[in-house]
Amino acid sequence: MGTLFSQVPTNDAVDGHTAREYEASFVSGVATLENPHRQLRTGLVGEEVAQLVREQLNVHLPGRIGQLKVSVAENSIVLTGSCSSYYTKQLAQHVAMEVLTSERLVNQLAVLKAK
Repeated sequence: MGTLFSQVPTNDAVDGHTAREYEASFVSGVATLENPHRQLRTGLVGEEVAQLVREQLNVHLPGRIGQLKVSVAENSIVLTGSCSSYYTKQLAQHVAMEVLTSERLVNQLAVLKAK
């Protein structure tokens, strides 16, 4: 990590911020060296995160998960519903994980055999 900070001027200000402030924002995950003012998604409460997951699943896997329910339980997002293959269950998990930051994902999607 020490080498990353060597790219930041030690005595100069970066866009009005001292090098120390810049380093602190980088370490805390608020900014990157490439884009020091980029704000990461923070402060969203469980229901808002669940809604984002639900939207992404509907975009990426439209109609592939029956009775999809995305709920919140103690810093976890829970997926329930049914799908026709284990592959779809894995895809749903991957899509959901792309949205989550610090929340756990509990994937309770049931894989049902075709009739």
